[in-house]
Amino acid sequence: MKDLLLNYARYNLWANKRICDFLLQVEEEKLNREIVSSFSGIKKTCAHVLGAETVWVMRLHGTSPSSSPAKYEEMPMSEIAKLWLDKSQEIINYVESKTEHELAEMLSYKNIAGQAFTNSIRDIMQHVANHGTYHRGQIISMLRQVGYTKLFDTDYITFCREQ
Repeated sequence: MKDLLLNYARYNLWANKRICDFLLQVEEEKLNREIVSSFSGIKKTCAHVLGAETVWVMRLHGTSPSSSPAKYEEMPMSEIAKLWLDKSQEIINYVESKTEHELAEMLSYKNIAGQAFTNSIRDIMQHVANHGTYHRGQIISMLRQVGYTKLFDTDYITFCREQ
């Protein structure tokens, strides 16, 4: 199980890097353009994923924040990208530091609204990877809506083929 979770964590960083590298070339106006989606724009979606990864890492280390750690959507895309990739690397480091037994342990935490939950660390790690995949798909769709048609693949199988 650890090898699979580590592969998912590495995939998450790989896919986030592909997104970030591309977004650093996109005009600020397009990053901030209002688009109907879960979050109302490309940059806001990136800020959400960064915030979610940050909160999950905090929970994994025993802290349950009651609000987002920062106003990421107000930062320039270059700063969001750096922090996002750093946080994705922290997730890899976390999985690497744990044993199979530790990854199967249950973790109690609170969500931002203060509701208590308990999940296994391995389920949390899989959620983090799936959450990123979901929102990266939205980012790709939003990029198409602002005029980018020649995009790139962030599928897990593509990551596996490149390893």
